Amino acid sequence: MNRHAPIEERAHGDESRAEERRRNLEKEWRFVDLYLNDNARDILLGQCPSQLSEQRIDELFAAVKKDASGYSEKLRHNYLADRLQKAALEHDLDLPNQQRMLVLHGEPAPATPVGFEELANLRHWMKGFWADIENPQSHDNAYEQKLDAGRLIFSFIVFGGVHSKTKLRSLIAAIPNGVCRLGNWQAPDILDT
Repeated sequence: MNRHAPIEERAHGDESRAEERRRNLEKEWRFVDLYLNDNARDILLGQCPSQLSEQRIDELFAAVKKDASGYSEKLRHNYLADRLQKAALEHDLDLPNQQRMLVLHGEPAPATPVGFEELANLRHWMKGFWADIENPQSHDNAYEQKLDAGRLIFSFIVFGGVHSKTKLRSLIAAIPNGVCRLGNWQAPDILDT
């Protein structure tokens, strides 16, 4: 990636990190594949005893993870476990159980650079929404009804917090039915849809 490229063409930090993780994953998988082809080809081809010793499997894991640490160690361990499991299934081998390595992660950050870009767009749309409500322009009746329905849907999502596609579809389907009144409350009648 050229650091002098225009900003629009540069990836955000989270996108660059995701690409770097993908490259690292492929590099570690190639390392495990090369090691297995050189040192455990008999297992991959099913040309070994049907029951392998725990010592041999432990030696494979130790050798593959020898110079790795942290994330690379986890990638190598899990890929080796997957490859051995696949070979065991394909060739009906009885291998000692080697579990995948799990790492518990904290909550992901709720805000990302792309999210902030989208927030700027949302603020622009909200500004236009309120400007149109405060200073309505006259349109023909059919267009005005479509515009009102669009405003209602926009307000369901942005101000009402309706993010479920199923609920949103039922609300949209209820718009032609009008609203029902309950005291001072007005709401779309979605019970019939």
